[in-house]
Amino acid sequence: MNDDRDLFTGIPFLKPLPDLPVFLLCLTSLAGAAFFAMQVPATEPAVVLPSAALAIATGLLGLELRFRKRAGGPGKEGTPEETLDIHSVPAHISETCLALVERLEEAEEGEAREEIKKALDEIQIGALDPVIERRAAIIHQFGMVAFARFMSAFSRGERLLHRAWSALTDGHEPEASRSLRAAAAAFAEVPPLHEPNRQRG
Repeated sequence: MNDDRDLFTGIPFLKPLPDLPVFLLCLTSLAGAAFFAMQVPATEPAVVLPSAALAIATGLLGLELRFRKRAGGPGKEGTPEETLDIHSVPAHISETCLALVERLEEAEEGEAREEIKKALDEIQIGALDPVIERRAAIIHQFGMVAFARFMSAFSRGERLLHRAWSALTDGHEPEASRSLRAAAAAFAEVPPLHEPNRQRG
């Protein structure tokens, strides 16, 4: 499924900008500052120096924000608890799948294919990808055994969503409908995550 769609409505998820463009912006600003500094002997310092100072400030600010995000300061990507309610995701996807089946079966043949494919792309970006990206944090919080049980049904549902998307692309709406129903059932069977009992010393 494509990764360039809108985010899945109802599941808050912020995807940070890649580090590379920010880093390049910082380098460009600092290089501009160096260029301005080299022009000081040939031009008026009162004109060049403020521009150089602004370029330096821009570059340093970008670097500061970048390292703050990596160090866990302001501007960093939120923790799983802040950006994704892992407990509600499977039920939300299951309900959405059933709604998509209803929409597909009510529409004329071919009428709702692109609409439903877009909805599946949004599920991928807004719900499936965030869970996979946060697997380390989920394992740390709930334990490997709980995560494995959770992912067994979750991954089965994800594969069925991919099958539905492919069926829509090929124009096989009945197969897409069956896959969506099966995906809804798989996500409904995802076991809840519970934090392991920790022995107190």
